[in-house]
Amino acid sequence: MDFKKILMTAKDVALLKEPTMRAVAADKDALKPALIIVAAVSVLGALGYWIFPTTFGANLVYRPDLMWLLGQALSAFVASVVALYLTGYLAVHLFKSKLPMEGFVRAGGYGMIVGALSVIPAVSLIGAVWTLVIFWSLLSKLAKLEVVEIIVLFVIDIVAFAFISMLFVGW
Repeated sequence: MDFKKILMTAKDVALLKEPTMRAVAADKDALKPALIIVAAVSVLGALGYWIFPTTFGANLVYRPDLMWLLGQALSAFVASVVALYLTGYLAVHLFKSKLPMEGFVRAGGYGMIVGALSVIPAVSLIGAVWTLVIFWSLLSKLAKLEVVEIIVLFVIDIVAFAFISMLFVGW
């Protein structure tokens, strides 16, 4: 596995280069690297909380322990994979996407490289917003969904995640 090539391809997906997005979406061998990217970004996000601990006032600092970091990384990985598959599934089955679910998962997984910004919690929102831009681009350019369809799809995703969160976290 050529990690340099994978990272350069992920960068091009993150920069919304349509030929690269199409190539990754069509590449049946791109799923494993996409999931590795999602896993690495999940670990980086968790590490960000340890590297930059939360401070309360002048003297109180909270730095999470190893178990919390592992739980955070695992939950971020699972949530990301569920988001990719759910969005791809709904795009195909509700809106007749021209992009197969697996293609969305592969290209979206590569695009999640921008989540590496979450290693610095203060800029993690930039990575999250850009991930939505990447998803929007995949859904509009490759899946050929209309603006209203993409908005409805995102709203369904948000409601589904809110419901799932309530099941695991509670009311």
